[in-house]
Amino acid sequence: MHHFSFSSSPSEPFIEFTTRIRDSPFKNRLNQLTIGTTVKIATVSGQFTVTEEMKKIVFVCGGIGITTTRSNIKWILDSHSHVDIILLYGNRDANNIAFKGELEHISEDNFKIFHILSDPEEGWDGPKGFINAEFISSSVLDLTDRIWFISGPPVMVKSIKTILTTVLNITEGKVKTENYVGY
Repeated sequence: MHHFSFSSSPSEPFIEFTTRIRDSPFKNRLNQLTIGTTVKIATVSGQFTVTEEMKKIVFVCGGIGITTTRSNIKWILDSHSHVDIILLYGNRDANNIAFKGELEHISEDNFKIFHILSDPEEGWDGPKGFINAEFISSSVLDLTDRIWFISGPPVMVKSIKTILTTVLNITEGKVKTENYVGY
């Protein structure tokens, strides 16, 4: 048994989960599954859901924490909602950006993406390092007007929530989190 997050949207005719294949017995077995293999899905839970009253959102993701964010962004755009979306997405390098092509080809007026890489390839001219208060405040000008969704490794999620609530004065009620244990 293992926890996964949906990367598909309710607007898509399939259920999709996305994970990074690492060298563990579970991930090795998962990687050996063939198309059509029956799997059992247990209870769906979590609070990482956009609701209709949310009009301005920031998704802050690290690595594979993009899965639930991808689901929510796809749903917002497919439903032609007027939600203003900013995505702050941290990765080790450009090769580790999940859904890179899809995200960078979104041309909607209500979507902006900002990447930051902690160990970029030579030639990367974007922000370097980790998601921090400076990166957040330079990317999001209306900080307190937005609902914040943070997903990724637990250390990252905790750090960013602390930055938002203690340094940038975002109220805790405006911050939703999802930890990706094991990354």
